[in-house]
Amino acid sequence: MSNELMIPVSELPDFNDFLKIVTIGFEGLGVRKNQITVGVTLGVGPDLLEQVLCVCDHDSGFVCWISFCYFPPEVREEAEMDLPYVAGFSAKGEGNLKFLTVVAGVVAKSQGRVVYDDGYMLKKQEVYSVEELKLMACSAFNELYGK
Repeated sequence: MSNELMIPVSELPDFNDFLKIVTIGFEGLGVRKNQITVGVTLGVGPDLLEQVLCVCDHDSGFVCWISFCYFPPEVREEAEMDLPYVAGFSAKGEGNLKFLTVVAGVVAKSQGRVVYDDGYMLKKQEVYSVEELKLMACSAFNELYGK
């Protein structure tokens, strides 16, 4: 059982791409740019493989972590052979899990089709669609930000 929400994705973003995805996503939701910080662990080069990203909302104190890893073809589902990377999202605490839902929804909009939630972090279901995640992200956003 996993302690993270996992979304298979087709491309591994570099830090600037990831920052752009998060910035555009939160701006589209009406959140000020200076309210959100995205950080990355120290590593070699712009490649996010095996590094940890932190997304933080300074006004509320909410935080979640994202990591990317490569999944070889032999461990991928047949329908996901074109999705060689997995974005893993983790957080602790109810408010942070809602924030994770918003961040995962923002990131999943750019790529991804399915969500693996083996630990039932967001839903009492192990696998669901990105469309379902987007609906949960809208609901979580409204609860957190009252918009």
